[in-house]
Amino acid sequence: MLRQAEHLFGDVSDKVSAAIGYLSELAEAVSERFPQVTLYFDLAELRGYEYHTGVVFAALTPAFGQAIAKGGRYDDIGKVFGRARPATGFSADLKVLSELSEVPLVKGDAIAMPAEVGLSSEQRQSLWSMQSQLRTQGERLVAQLCDSPAAKECSRQLVWQNDAWKIVPVS
Repeated sequence: MLRQAEHLFGDVSDKVSAAIGYLSELAEAVSERFPQVTLYFDLAELRGYEYHTGVVFAALTPAFGQAIAKGGRYDDIGKVFGRARPATGFSADLKVLSELSEVPLVKGDAIAMPAEVGLSSEQRQSLWSMQSQLRTQGERLVAQLCDSPAAKECSRQLVWQNDAWKIVPVS
């Protein structure tokens, strides 16, 4: 499709030709890294927010009738705050993603993570390390907000005891 676009629109301007070339390079890079992913390009896609400065994308699945994630490139984000930098971001509805997940949700099987507000730097660093280890082991973690109680899906929680994070039953 991109070859056809280059043939049809490549002579319109150098900017159009460069944009099609960029999409071709991007498609090649994604296909090399994720050969199982099918890519489609909609050269007429326009989003109404006008903050994107490059490629926009949507993630689709046959199991759901609309995009499960949308995002794009937006350069110079933070410029008004004195720190312009390039960025790529996306949004997704976590409820939809969890409903589409093939991993069964087992009630009471998750570990409640404490809110990071009020933790020391050492505790935060240690918590991040512990979270990474637990996720690698296949554990499901649920972040608590402020001083909220552990979610009903949590039968265990992380608590700071004797200068280390420990997993204990939810009390």
